[in-house]
Amino acid sequence: MQHKREKLNSAIREAAGEYLASKRFENAMVTVTSVNIEGNLSKATVFVTVYPEKENEKVLRKINRGRGLFAKHVKTKTRIINIPYFNFEIDKGEMHRQRIDDISKDI
Repeated sequence: MQHKREKLNSAIREAAGEYLASKRFENAMVTVTSVNIEGNLSKATVFVTVYPEKENEKVLRKINRGRGLFAKHVKTKTRIINIPYFNFEIDKGEMHRQRIDDISKDI
């Protein structure tokens, strides 16, 4: 089961990257950092980073409004039969890592 979950994570992460690369975000760059699929494979959270950070909320709202289109994209680009419900979230861990890097450069 773990191998299946890893393959699903990888396929969804790749599809999310393609999908978001095709979308236009004013003054922002969006990167997919990871995917977390819940236990029964019915829900998946796609974690993204947005640069600059001040655009986080605006971009996240736009991405989450397009969840249905993203699900269709995943269905056409992958061999996943039961498409999970998708939710996009900002990757807070990556944001913290970047801040730590910035602080360590100043030292």
